[in-house]
Amino acid sequence: MISRRKGRIARCSNRNSRNRIRDRNRNLKPCSKSYSGLSKLISLVMSTLMIPRYFNSVSTVSFSKREDPTDINDFTSYFINSLASLKSLTCLDLSFSGISDVLLYSIALDDLPLRKLVLQGCYNYTYTGISYLLSKCSSLQHLDLRYAVFLDDQRFNQLCPFLGDLVSINVGFCDKLTNSSFFALLTNCPLLAEISMESTNIGLGPTPSVLDLVVYPQVKSLHLAYNSHLHDNHINIFGFMFPNMQLIDLSFCRYIYQLAIAGLLKRCNKIRHLEFACFPQAKPFSINFEASNLEVLNLSHSTIDDEELYKISKIFPRLLQLDLGHCHDITDKGVRLAVENCTHLKEINL
Repeated sequence: MISRRKGRIARCSNRNSRNRIRDRNRNLKPCSKSYSGLSKLISLVMSTLMIPRYFNSVSTVSFSKREDPTDINDFTSYFINSLASLKSLTCLDLSFSGISDVLLYSIALDDLPLRKLVLQGCYNYTYTGISYLLSKCSSLQHLDLRYAVFLDDQRFNQLCPFLGDLVSINVGFCDKLTNSSFFALLTNCPLLAEISMESTNIGLGPTPSVLDLVVYPQVKSLHLAYNSHLHDNHINIFGFMFPNMQLIDLSFCRYIYQLAIAGLLKRCNKIRHLEFACFPQAKPFSINFEASNLEVLNLSHSTIDDEELYKISKIFPRLLQLDLGHCHDITDKGVRLAVENCTHLKEINL
């Protein structure tokens, strides 16, 4: 990683931040709290007997990456017992936990004011449980169902009418979802600004004709990496449908080429962030200054050389971040020329 500081480009290294768990039970205040792990939950449940007025104000609960070997039924029992006191709960993260439909039913029946629900990588629950919960959570704005392998187009289309208030959704790695699910989201979720469908089967199935295309000005971000069924014609459709798009991730989509990207950037001139790792061609952009407002560009794992990097730096002079990781044909000379042209550049990842 290279970082610009005080007018200079300095090399820096990536450091993995470590999560630190701090015990704040001694100093609970009436504000948002986050609890991780089953042992924290048990402690939290016990605390209701002593400080219920503080417990009632908890708005965020997280059991992400739960490693406790306790039986799922015990976990469900502990959590259900605490729900009655979590009347202010707006954010619930159960990532990578074993949960049950019974737990999802209980969350629904307690009528919590949930705004964000994260079930990324959860297991042992079914479509029946999540369908019932979503049918009762009319206020949900952010939903993460990554790795919900039971979802297919038919089931997902049945869920979409419950999601009218959604602002963002992540159904990455649900590999049975196709174009049908994508367009069902757009039709049923008028507030949807961010869609994540990485490693799905978007690109398969029919798409609307040009005459039937609808514009969705509220959509700002599309995360569609690792979708081998996406082709240039889909990108052309996106350019028409999402004129206010600011971020698009098409990394490792191997059948999208330079003309489609050029057309997209020209039509959607508000795009500031383009992720296009593993670009399949040596000449990435044969365009003039249509996309000069681009600020973040990821071309890692691409077959570009110094000459192409120089052209890119001339086309996108306002770049703040440039990712060239694993671009093995780029030398120090190419990097220096890019830095000279991109005077606002703060980071280069090599």
